Amino acid sequence: MKVLFVTAECYPFLKTGGLADVAFALPQEMKHHALDIRVIMPKYGKIAQQYREKMQHLFHFFVDFGEHRQYCGVDYLEYEGMQYYFIDNEYYFNRDGAYGFADDCERFAFFNKAILDCLYGIDFWPDVFHLNDWHTGMIGPLLDAHYRHDYRYRNMRTIMTIHNLQHQGVFARQDIWQNYGINSNSEVGGKCIWNNDLNHLKAGIECATVVTTVSPTYAHEIQTPSYGEGLDGFLRYHSHKLVGILNGLNTNLYNPATDTALVENYTEQTIEQKMVNKLALQQEAGVSVAPNRPVFGMVTRLSDQKGLDLVMGAIGHLVYCGCQLIVLGTGEAHYETMLAEWAKTHSDSVSVRLQFDENYARRIYAGSDFFLMPSRFEPCGLSQLIAMRYGSLPVVRLTGGLVDTVNALHYGANYATGFGFEHYDLAGLTYAINQAADIYYEQPGLFAQMQQNAMQENFSWATIATRYRMLYDRV
Repeated sequence: MKVLFVTAECYPFLKTGGLADVAFALPQEMKHHALDIRVIMPKYGKIAQQYREKMQHLFHFFVDFGEHRQYCGVDYLEYEGMQYYFIDNEYYFNRDGAYGFADDCERFAFFNKAILDCLYGIDFWPDVFHLNDWHTGMIGPLLDAHYRHDYRYRNMRTIMTIHNLQHQGVFARQDIWQNYGINSNSEVGGKCIWNNDLNHLKAGIECATVVTTVSPTYAHEIQTPSYGEGLDGFLRYHSHKLVGILNGLNTNLYNPATDTALVENYTEQTIEQKMVNKLALQQEAGVSVAPNRPVFGMVTRLSDQKGLDLVMGAIGHLVYCGCQLIVLGTGEAHYETMLAEWAKTHSDSVSVRLQFDENYARRIYAGSDFFLMPSRFEPCGLSQLIAMRYGSLPVVRLTGGLVDTVNALHYGANYATGFGFEHYDLAGLTYAINQAADIYYEQPGLFAQMQQNAMQENFSWATIATRYRMLYDRV
């Protein structure tokens, strides 16, 4: 079977979120399942020179899409045994960032059309397109509208994975003709319209044979008005093809026993070495170096989705309890300002770095006692998986993938790997923080057992890839 994994980002070439990690790890694991699977993505100008200089330029051609005609280069790189293709257009992709531009509809229309057109040149005719999020959602409609007459495209099928339903790629109705050459009043065009707008994700879902989300709980949640982002009724109608498969963790990439970013490596058998990392983190972060103070870490986007409004409401209580908070991330300006002010006025207890630093992030996972993740919603979440791998106990709101991965203490102590609260409110977060601090101060034996439980959890891609292989066969 041949599979083309289509993504707007992929580690290590460009990463803005968890999709990049999935796009790297899942195809790597699928190689072990008798598949010819390859990855295709845009060739962003931000891709590091160390990768760009190793790419091989295969060919170029011109893409006619909607009312546009643009140059398209196709580059190739084999990296860690995986074959990667890069769609090259300087005008669309050599920018300061991947998304958020006024012409995103046109940019990703070019990307979708270029993928279908470049198959002749790379001579790879997939049985299945594995599509990811709205940026790839028009592959299915384009196939149905413009390509099925060619026998090489006739039996191609699509799987659409929803990583975050909040981002749907909604644009003006007329863009479907201007950018895709599809009449909005046609049968195919009708599948792409929602509330009189072009909706890329809705289009991808309706045209897909199978739709997956990144956790079983999230698959259920998005069929409700609270989490459905306006598509809950549509998703309930298509529930027969909706499957929730938990994301995995690259356990080779995230391994405290071998991680070169850490001050001291450790395993679950030598977890006492974690204290070395804690003291080093406190010193690096500029808070008081105090082995007996519980450290809460956060590596996150500073946004409402990630529960920063609750964090700002609870930060005073957290400091009052003698805890420390070490934050790494960027996001909404008012949260950046408030956190910076707390770090200034309570420097012994609060530290914030308004940037992204992969190595520092790993030292936070290794040096913190608890990992704070009170998300408003969380399709899957990667941070809590990394935290548990490094023996940092997650404190989470029990939603989406956090329900499926964190065994909250209040459900039973024997297998507990973290702390949780259900209702999205300050009282719930405060309760979970108190519970974590109390266990740390008063029940060190239970705290150590929970660390062992967390580090023994297995979220590797090996088991998860088997489920995807079954889906590919089903398609």
